[in-house]
Amino acid sequence: MLRNTKDVIRTIKDANSKVATSADTLGSMSEEVSNSVQQIAQAVQGVAEGAQNTSQRVNQLNALTDELTRSLMEMREESETMGKAMEDLVMLGGQGVEKGAQAQKDLDKLTETIKNLMEMVAGLSEASKNIGSIITEIKDIADQTSLLALNAAIEAARAGDAGRGFAVVADEIRKLADNSRKSAVSIGDVITNITTQVDETIRRMQEMEKAANQSREATNVSIESLNKIVDGINQLSNRVQDIVGRIEEQVKKNEPMKEALTRIGFHR
Repeated sequence: MLRNTKDVIRTIKDANSKVATSADTLGSMSEEVSNSVQQIAQAVQGVAEGAQNTSQRVNQLNALTDELTRSLMEMREESETMGKAMEDLVMLGGQGVEKGAQAQKDLDKLTETIKNLMEMVAGLSEASKNIGSIITEIKDIADQTSLLALNAAIEAARAGDAGRGFAVVADEIRKLADNSRKSAVSIGDVITNITTQVDETIRRMQEMEKAANQSREATNVSIESLNKIVDGINQLSNRVQDIVGRIEEQVKKNEPMKEALTRIGFHR
């Protein structure tokens, strides 16, 4: 029985030793578990903070994406408005070119008309000069006729009654010669005035022709300038259209990113 008791005591000691060892082990394990739990808690907190920071950044990025999209849309609208204004400007420039071309045609017609009138007036001036020469001859003839009539009247007076009829005729001839001379002088004055007016008309027509030529040259320069401006505006308009297309493409590219950011923010 004593041996049994010793065996029991020994067994109890062994069990107690094992329990102590297990307790020590459990203590160590408990400490490790506590440390692990603490680490896990810290990790969870870090993950939570990281998730919160990520969510905030996602929201900020989403807001920036919205702002970028709005800015792009505004830029597209402004570009489209500018493109429309350029199209209107091109149309006005084209109309200006057409009007300039029509004005050039009108100036060409005016110049041709002026040349024709100048030729006609020059012909009139030449005719007036010829008439002036004829008038001079008429005056000379009238003077000579008047002188001959005077001599005839003198000779008729010497002849007495026999020359009386001749004297009457000679006097009438002298009167006609005097009237012819006066008419010639009057016509000469008219011709002189006509010649003066013709010369002045020619001078003014030459000035008109010069002005028409200058206007035509200025119109040519304006048309060339308008064509260059229209070409430049067309090039800018094409660039604006290209920019609008690139903006629309960028807006479309932003949509998937915005949807992805929205999903990230929704599932956080």
